[in-house]
Amino acid sequence: MSSRVQAVASFVISDFFGSVLRFPLWWYTEGLMSLGAWRVRMLRYRARGYAIGLWVRNFFVPMYGTRDWVGRLISIAMRGVVILARLFALFIEALVSLVLVLLWCFAPILAIVFLLLNFSVGFQAFVQSF
Repeated sequence: MSSRVQAVASFVISDFFGSVLRFPLWWYTEGLMSLGAWRVRMLRYRARGYAIGLWVRNFFVPMYGTRDWVGRLISIAMRGVVILARLFALFIEALVSLVLVLLWCFAPILAIVFLLLNFSVGFQAFVQSF
């Protein structure tokens, strides 16, 4: 019976320490690649949703079928504003994705720093209480 307990304890301890040691490797390789692929898929999906290519293809097509020069000028101006706004929105989404990836890279480091700061403040308060 004790050999089973010893075997289970050995497995649990080795699995725990193996996971702790393997975590940074996964975080900065497979996890980062997975996050990057997810953000790229999201940006492609959003770019398809904004349909900027469709707006560019129809840039000089008059809106509502009006063929006079005023209708064409209004159409060009409106489509230009819409294309610029959609490009700006896509750019902002790309920046948010970049910030998310950077936060992913610094999250474990910040967690360790804050954990150590918490321990040091708690230890100082413990020492000052005596």
